[in-house]
Amino acid sequence: MIRFLSCEPLLGPLAQLSFHDIDWVIVGGESGAHLWKEKFRDRALSKYEDRSWIPREDKIDWVRDIKERCVANDTAFFFKQWGGPTPKTAGRELDGVIWDEYPRLQQLAASAE
Repeated sequence: MIRFLSCEPLLGPLAQLSFHDIDWVIVGGESGAHLWKEKFRDRALSKYEDRSWIPREDKIDWVRDIKERCVANDTAFFFKQWGGPTPKTAGRELDGVIWDEYPRLQQLAASAE
């Protein structure tokens, strides 16, 4: 069995999250046209008093922290996207690297037993 976390859309730091016995972590920002169209944002702001759900910018330090803890725990790290109006708007690079790690074959074989 592969144990994984899907941290998307990443809207805040996950410093308290443990990667103990986690094989794979997927991180991604929020995407969708609603993020940049002012008419939708203005309507949402006027309609709801609780504005905490409004999408926030991804913070590079949040992603770096997760990636660094994955590396330290020998956990596969997959960075899906930064987010924006479309999934490809801001790209997938984190510090010049595209992180496409998957659980190791040994983990997959062990999970089949």
